[in-house]
Amino acid sequence: MDDYRKSLRTVGIALIVVGLLDIAQMIYSMVTTGMFRSFLAIFALVPGLCLYRSSLRAAWWVAFLAAFGLGTLAGTVILLPLIVPVGLIWPAIRLYPLLIAKHLLWEIGALVLTVWVYRRVTAPAIHAAADQEPPDRRHFRVRPLCGLIAGVVLVAALAVGIRSMLHGEVAQRARAEAQRKTGAGYDYFVYQVLWEYVGGKKTTSAKVIAYNSREVRELKVAWEK
Repeated sequence: MDDYRKSLRTVGIALIVVGLLDIAQMIYSMVTTGMFRSFLAIFALVPGLCLYRSSLRAAWWVAFLAAFGLGTLAGTVILLPLIVPVGLIWPAIRLYPLLIAKHLLWEIGALVLTVWVYRRVTAPAIHAAADQEPPDRRHFRVRPLCGLIAGVVLVAALAVGIRSMLHGEVAQRARAEAQRKTGAGYDYFVYQVLWEYVGGKKTTSAKVIAYNSREVRELKVAWEK
């Protein structure tokens, strides 16, 4: 029993530290850039505190969320070439190696942490402790495999929606508007579309990446309809 509590507390402390570091970078970002950006603080601190208190129910939910994260990562790696043009990937790597390396290191770190958390909260000692719980508590267990499947399905659904958007009429208009700004000699990747209603008029805006073998530019275009 002490083994499972020690394991959960170790994971809890790790998540609390991650949450606090995320809060620190959020404050730094707000002070230096005025932008609010935080993804991990709540999702790390609350489960971390629960795990530190040796909550088996929290362990199952953390396992589910970790599996969900692994599913989204796996789905993204598989489907990314179907969304992002190959012709954009290589110029971006060549022109912005440090930025790409920074993002890769962040993703690798998140992957390593997620795998470590999943293995710790699904260890045999955790299962053994859960089997000794009263029967009325066992139905709270969440199957981690469901999280993995949910992550893959979510990414697949988003990929279908993004591909539909990229090949639709709005995307074609966004490319045409971007070409007016850049001139010929670029390919275009539309990665965000927004609609706003101002004064009874519908305004469409889009973010477009214009790229060729020598340059990668980010543009914002807008038009009224």
